[in-house]
Amino acid sequence: MNNAWINRIVEVLTEEYPEREAKNIAYITLQHVCGCSMVDLLMGKHDYLTEEQESQMEGILKRLSEREPIQYILGEGEFHGLTFEVNQHVLIPRPETAELVNWICDDFGDKNASFLDVGTGSGCIAITLKYLNALFDANATDISPLALNTAMRNAKRLCTDVSFIIDDILHPQTEFEPLDFIVSNPPYITEGEKTQMRQNVLDYEPHSALFVEGEDPLLFYRAIADYGLSHLKNNGFLYFEINEQFGKEIQQMLEDHGYKEVVIKEDMEGKERMVRCKKR
Repeated sequence: MNNAWINRIVEVLTEEYPEREAKNIAYITLQHVCGCSMVDLLMGKHDYLTEEQESQMEGILKRLSEREPIQYILGEGEFHGLTFEVNQHVLIPRPETAELVNWICDDFGDKNASFLDVGTGSGCIAITLKYLNALFDANATDISPLALNTAMRNAKRLCTDVSFIIDDILHPQTEFEPLDFIVSNPPYITEGEKTQMRQNVLDYEPHSALFVEGEDPLLFYRAIADYGLSHLKNNGFLYFEINEQFGKEIQQMLEDHGYKEVVIKEDMEGKERMVRCKKR
């Protein structure tokens, strides 16, 4: 019975996803509906669904056919082994962002450090960092009150203490004591890149968190770099997730701002996706 559902979901998702990813979505769906683990599914413990579960699967299948991301349908997504509430007000957490979190953890270990996550969205970066290191003084800002409400619920469900503040990094109002690092996955996609994006992203994820206005992909990076000059400790770090096409431009901008030791790092797929630098 479950194989039939897996095949139906894969068939619906074929145009949007590679087969392996489509199968993963199918298993995630079944685990959610059945309230079980992957091991339980593979052992055949839920081969037959109840009438209610069948109806639920049909509803999910319909929404998948309309290209709605499974995370929004289920109301949650996984990030770094943790489960986060997601909705139309926040981006879906992605694996490459978890690599950025790993980089920070490798640098700071279990040290006591203060940080700011700019444009926190679901809160996945700030909350995960605090979850992994309780000594961090964690702060996060976002321009969207609805996104911050989501982030606060996620912090509560994961029992993490993060200070969330409404602020616009393009016109910042919030002052902090000098920080050990600032991290951000800001909007960096230009309007011209829309044609290269999956329709499910365009139709459902918040455009304000994806796209920069006009054609300036460095808009938010430049603003955060400016902010870092007055809010980072000497030798404090900036960490960014970046558009792979603009690594060299971001490096040059950071060096022009006076930052040192600018490092561009590739993600697991070999794409230039992360940048780290130090304030002089």
